[in-house]
Amino acid sequence: MMKSAAESVFETHAKAPSGAPEEVVTGVHPIARVDAAASSITSAPVPWGAVFAGTLTATGVELAVGLVGLALGLTAWSLLGAEYPGVLSLAAAGWLALTAITGMFLAGFVAAKQGSARAPLDQAITGILTWSSGAIAAAIGVWGIATAMGPSRFWDVAARLLGSAPLSAWYGILIVAATAIATAMGILLAASLVQGSGVHQADPSHI
Repeated sequence: MMKSAAESVFETHAKAPSGAPEEVVTGVHPIARVDAAASSITSAPVPWGAVFAGTLTATGVELAVGLVGLALGLTAWSLLGAEYPGVLSLAAAGWLALTAITGMFLAGFVAAKQGSARAPLDQAITGILTWSSGAIAAAIGVWGIATAMGPSRFWDVAARLLGSAPLSAWYGILIVAATAIATAMGILLAASLVQGSGVHQADPSHI
């Protein structure tokens, strides 16, 4: 194939030292090469499908486990509520915490798997968005319950469950921190499984 005049002008032949093979440099400016390399290092698009899958997983798991806990709690309260109210209140708080932690752990795992668990930064973004979506969904649910019960009645039940309103607030903060850690652990588990299997899923953004 005949080379254009511009290619003939810009093409040079340079020999590397110590007898290295001849290298052909085809007139590409070094700055252009740097720009091309930098443009190839881009962040992957946000996997909203993975975030939605994780949030849906958390909602389903928390709903199912929460209903089981509600059935067990009401049964235990009808039988032992008069004798052991404090024990049953602590058991209810523990079950609620376990439900939230389990749901967000699975949410992080599913989101990381669906998002291909690529670079650590992408995993972190996926985890933050998944946790935030789950927290918003939980806040909407709590707001709906509080609205249906009435704010004063809601805080009265929370105070009876944990002993006081300030303790209930600190319990909520603890749940927030625990679910964030659980989401991160789920993502790390998914990433380790992907790396251990040696199977790299295709990036949907490049299809």
